[in-house]
Amino acid sequence: MDKLRKWGEDPEFSGPRDWFRNSLIIKEIIREKTKGKVLDFGVGSGNLLFRLAAKGFVCTGIDKSRLALNCLRLKAKEKGFADSIKAKEGDEGALTKIKQNFDIVVSGETLEHLKDDQKTVKGFYRILKKGGICVVSVPAHMWLWDANDDFSAHYRRYEKPDLIRLLESECFNIVRVYYWGFPLSLLWHRLVYLPLIFRKIKQKRIYTDSFGLLSSLIANEQMKKFFSIPFWLDELFNWTMLGGGLILVAKK
Repeated sequence: MDKLRKWGEDPEFSGPRDWFRNSLIIKEIIREKTKGKVLDFGVGSGNLLFRLAAKGFVCTGIDKSRLALNCLRLKAKEKGFADSIKAKEGDEGALTKIKQNFDIVVSGETLEHLKDDQKTVKGFYRILKKGGICVVSVPAHMWLWDANDDFSAHYRRYEKPDLIRLLESECFNIVRVYYWGFPLSLLWHRLVYLPLIFRKIKQKRIYTDSFGLLSSLIANEQMKKFFSIPFWLDELFNWTMLGGGLILVAKK
């Protein structure tokens, strides 16, 4: 369990930048839907899903990583969501077998891990109700490719026109799409997260053994929320198109 907890609480999984990105996604969801059934594809350790469940959404998470799902279930039990959050093991192929329809499909930092991202988007469209929304976040700009992309087994980073074409090719109507994460989020990535990635590579670990000062940042949700506040300054610079990520909202 100690290894599981360390993996699920790594700074990129569970730090202030992750809190900020999830806040952007939640803002986009609530802008379109204030209730309904949510499927989080590539749910990871569940940080986004827990926040949506706390707002009253009915939540299901899918991930092909058994480690991720075990971490999610551990956290769900601790947070009192053991009975209200469903967790299913599966990859993009599982989307063709789901019979339930959802009001919202969300996928944060997942499409870049998939060789056939179009098949996955087709699955999103299939399981959404008419009028349902799809919200995705992905890393942006191939010129920002670095050691983390190699370590995380990414197939690609996206440009805005490419992401729009991907969703439109499956008949989605694009509502909004924008770059995010410049300059503070990029500084966090380069000055805090990349050194941890290099440490993992050197030590051949899947989790960071110790965080030092970062431990206080990710000790509890209130701390993560507080230290995520400076990242909102990045919203002033979305027009530059220099952000390291993309967020897209589409409707069926």
